[in-house]
Amino acid sequence: MPIKVILQTVDGNRQDEVLDANCALAKIWPVGDSTFPLLQYVDPYGNSIFNRQQMHQVVEELDVLLSRVLTDEQKEILLRVRGLAAKCKDRPHLFLRFRGD
Repeated sequence: MPIKVILQTVDGNRQDEVLDANCALAKIWPVGDSTFPLLQYVDPYGNSIFNRQQMHQVVEELDVLLSRVLTDEQKEILLRVRGLAAKCKDRPHLFLRFRGD
């Protein structure tokens, strides 16, 4: 499941993005895992959007995923996604959109 993570404005303008083109995160992504209150709902075939108020939780969950990485590629992608989440957390009127294949 390739995932693209997009930092966007309220108008949908892209500020930055991360693409997991090789599906590196598929083995560790917590789809349906209730221990991940937000990231479990990222739809691998659709769109999931999180707002600034949710970013604290998203960052915490990304940190847990970082502790489970199996490859350097997974770590690199997750660190980049975490960077987008940090920007979203720090600035109003931004959203983090996960777009599945």
